[in-house]
Amino acid sequence: MDFFLGVDGGGTKTTALVCDAAGRDVIAVTGDSINYRSEGMTAAREHLRAILSEIERQTGIDGFRGACIGSSALFGPATEEEIRAFTQGLLRAERLHMDSDLFIALKACGTSNAIAAICGTGSMAAAFDGGGNVVTRGGFGYLFGDEGSGYAVARDALFIAARAAEGTEPPTLLTEALCRHFGVKDVYAFTSLAYDQPLPRKRLASFAPCVTRCAEQGDPAAIEVLHRQADLFADTVRSLAAVLPERPEVFLYGGVFAHDPLFTARFKARIAGCCGTCEMLPTSPVKGAVLAAMAL
Repeated sequence: MDFFLGVDGGGTKTTALVCDAAGRDVIAVTGDSINYRSEGMTAAREHLRAILSEIERQTGIDGFRGACIGSSALFGPATEEEIRAFTQGLLRAERLHMDSDLFIALKACGTSNAIAAICGTGSMAAAFDGGGNVVTRGGFGYLFGDEGSGYAVARDALFIAARAAEGTEPPTLLTEALCRHFGVKDVYAFTSLAYDQPLPRKRLASFAPCVTRCAEQGDPAAIEVLHRQADLFADTVRSLAAVLPERPEVFLYGGVFAHDPLFTARFKARIAGCCGTCEMLPTSPVKGAVLAAMAL
């Protein structure tokens, strides 16, 4: 029997899904990030090896008719050299394609006239142009981008929480939430924790749900952070919609959209004039990767 592998390699974790020739799910496995730009090639290959080994252990499947890997390390189709460097000796597939994680999200939209708007640890928006090529907006990374992402929400909130602790900003629930979440007595102790180790980006981004909870309690500073980041990412999506040949549908994906209704409502209101509909992605990007693998 033929089997097809889809891989969604995000910035925080990797999900792999195997389907049979009829598109029925066989097994799904979750592992560590395969982003070889942030993790390093050796670690990323080891994470992929662990995932494939678990698939084989549970099913006996050690090769695939087709495979598609969507990776946050990529901004477009991988070169043959990149594919070999990452998969050689690990993945056996008759046909193999590697592309951005946005490519597989677009495949999951179910329509070519769509924008995939992703807000997880990082953020980016993508669409197919009239020629079937992927065009993007955002995705400049945590240093000067990732607007609307969990990391950006946490970063802005940490800034305000620290200033409020010193009286530079009005008091906010964010300060107490910071100390509680990271297990420190005050913002000075958090400074040591954040810089001395330093804390990984995904650990810092884990503060974003605390910002949501503070906003739900009516904290003005937390609400301001969420509104600002939602507005910034909405502008990113609007700039992409402006270059598309048709008024697109927008499909949302990522932890911020899934778990933060205040952020999502603000975002939807900001893009209402540039798109047809705005809904959550109808199926997962990893299933989009499987569909792409079957199309090979």
